[in-house]
Amino acid sequence: MKKLIAIVFLSAIAVVLLIVLAFYYIDFSGHKRFDYEVLVGGKHYGSWRVDKYVTEDKVIYKAAATCPNSLGYPTTSEKLFLKKRTMTPLKYVEEAKGVKGGTRLILLQQEGERTDYLFLEHPRFLSLKGFETGSKTMVFSPYDVMLFMPIMQKYNYWKKGSQFSEVMIPVGEPVPPMRDKIEVRFLRDEYVPIMGKRVEAERFLVRAKGIPDVKLALAKYSHRILTMEVRKIDMSFVLTGFAEAPGKRIQPVLSRLVSFFLPAGAGKMDIPGMEDAESFLDSDAPGVPETEKKEIFFDSNNMILSGRLWIPEGKAPFPAVLVVPKDGPMTRGEEMLLQTLGEFLSSSGFVVMGFDDPGLGRSQGNVSNVDDAERVRNIRSAVGYLEAYPAVRKDSITIIGHKEGGYLALEAAKDLPDLSACVILGVPAGSLAAKSLHKGAAESIQEILRERELGPFDEGFMRYVTSEVEGHIEEVSGGEGDFKFFLGVRTPLEEYRQVLARRPYEAMMSFGKPLLLILGKNDIFYSQEAVDGLRSLKGRDTNIKIAVFRNLSPYMGTMVGSDGSWDFKPDGGILDLIRGWIEENTPGNPVK
Repeated sequence: MKKLIAIVFLSAIAVVLLIVLAFYYIDFSGHKRFDYEVLVGGKHYGSWRVDKYVTEDKVIYKAAATCPNSLGYPTTSEKLFLKKRTMTPLKYVEEAKGVKGGTRLILLQQEGERTDYLFLEHPRFLSLKGFETGSKTMVFSPYDVMLFMPIMQKYNYWKKGSQFSEVMIPVGEPVPPMRDKIEVRFLRDEYVPIMGKRVEAERFLVRAKGIPDVKLALAKYSHRILTMEVRKIDMSFVLTGFAEAPGKRIQPVLSRLVSFFLPAGAGKMDIPGMEDAESFLDSDAPGVPETEKKEIFFDSNNMILSGRLWIPEGKAPFPAVLVVPKDGPMTRGEEMLLQTLGEFLSSSGFVVMGFDDPGLGRSQGNVSNVDDAERVRNIRSAVGYLEAYPAVRKDSITIIGHKEGGYLALEAAKDLPDLSACVILGVPAGSLAAKSLHKGAAESIQEILRERELGPFDEGFMRYVTSEVEGHIEEVSGGEGDFKFFLGVRTPLEEYRQVLARRPYEAMMSFGKPLLLILGKNDIFYSQEAVDGLRSLKGRDTNIKIAVFRNLSPYMGTMVGSDGSWDFKPDGGILDLIRGWIEENTPGNPVK
């Protein structure tokens, strides 16, 4: 009887296992995974994981990118939905996450020959209904390995030669996706070293008028992408792991099941051909060096905001510096800029403070509801915290504003009589459509594209793009209401309306205290006319110092690779300029 019960029990377990394994097999048979290492200058820059799913009527790609050595957003996730029969796009979603939370969203939904498009990086956004793209236009980027996969899946490997695809390229700024026709050209057969093996491969060249040339190596028979090289920026993707067959995908499940029923140590199973797809993703990547700093919290408009304080060694009280970030989620470059200013100025005898907007970091609130008035109140609250801090001389506080943070700092200073001076790093953003003191929309869009090594594009199309952007700005500026929903996403009408109404150069001209401007002619909002106007104010009881650079890094420094790692290298000349000028304009005895 006991044997019968045991047999029935084991049979029941076997049936359950078979059912579970059948479901896993069905799922994995339509699921492929690819892992890539991203290299810049031959050094590790980040990692990229792509999952491909095939359903009854769709092909779905998902990607997760981690680039801790980038000055942009450190992590990005993507989803691309295509019709299975035609491999044409249905929907594309990209979310780039800031260092302390908050996201930049790109959403694209195609229907027929027109596409609905949304770019949202609070408070800026661009929403276009029925943007003309064409019925078979693929979503594409020369810097995104996932978006090459459907392009290469459509390629006819029997025919070979040159084959063409219409594409639209999301730019990552509030401008429409750029349209182009790319050529995929077969070059030659060769062997490529991948994961310690020499793999038989086919080499292809992808080129177009508006993108840098890209070279691809694909496995000869499976057509998986082995390497991808963008030589103009010395960037490459290299396959480091993959899992395509159900047997390979099912190994972790089998191992767990066996380890559950067998003694410890007997649960490991090896299936021939399973590649290690985790090794490079789990490796430590160089990050931002941390120094000692104090985490603080302060009240602003009945909300608790988080921040950081760098306190110098020596006898207090000290003069203080408040750093105000630009609009939107914090990028890695801005985090490094804040860290650099905190370390450098605190070593020179200043208390340095930075804080997080509502909903970012450990601050209460929601960043999607923050307008200019609230950000100005938060700046004033931060200055109030410094004034009350025992180690700070309350009459010796300087604000450093990064780009749009500079404009907000000037606005906050109107009601801060004890503020001693202000520094602005980079031109604060204004309206793309404002022609009087800023470049026009067409020139600004072209500069955005040049920064990303894109263009030139067809002149007729660029006129269409410019008119769409200007139409959107006019609609927002003249509209009513605090927000609207587009493609199911809340867009910040009132907050963006306030951004478009900013006049940063006028704010600089009317600022009545010592002001240091560090500007770059390569900034899309740089205006020589306005800078000449500011210079004409010098000598009229106004202490203005203007330093204009031909090419100014957005974060006053760059990432530099050495000995296999990456480090942020700040511009020492700019740091010395900031320190010296603040010392000169600190009331009382200058800091030495």
